[in-house]
Amino acid sequence: MGSRSELLVQVHLVRSAQGGWQHLVLRRRQDDAELPSLWQVVTGRLKPDESPFEAAQRELAEETGLTAIEWWSLPLSASFYDMQRESLVFVAAFGAVVAPGAEPQLSEHCTYRWLRPTAAGAIVAVPAHQQGVAAFDYLLTEQHRMPQLRQLYCIVA
Repeated sequence: MGSRSELLVQVHLVRSAQGGWQHLVLRRRQDDAELPSLWQVVTGRLKPDESPFEAAQRELAEETGLTAIEWWSLPLSASFYDMQRESLVFVAAFGAVVAPGAEPQLSEHCTYRWLRPTAAGAIVAVPAHQQGVAAFDYLLTEQHRMPQLRQLYCIVA
């Protein structure tokens, strides 16, 4: 059997609240065939002829019903071997800022929480999701480097 690889996206969603940032975490349904009850961020596979950024935008809309007011490319890459699909999986990570007070309309998950970075990183189980929370929080809070970070990583503002 030849080697096979695929690309996934993960989207770290935040909103401004009370002088800081809240990160959205989502819980998969208990009857989910792949990962029941897992706390995670927005994730998904690319469709044919879809770029990673297009997939991130689509997945955000499908899983939360929300629209980002700002997009970031996170300086993070992850990979893992998927035994079920016999595939090497690469993950492109994005950050999305939504309006303060925004609330998701869930389609694939049973519940959600808006959490501060430390709590969000603690509740998600996937190491790449934990790293993404930390990376996005760094980009958003590193004030003395903000002009350079924005130039390097902000996609749409």
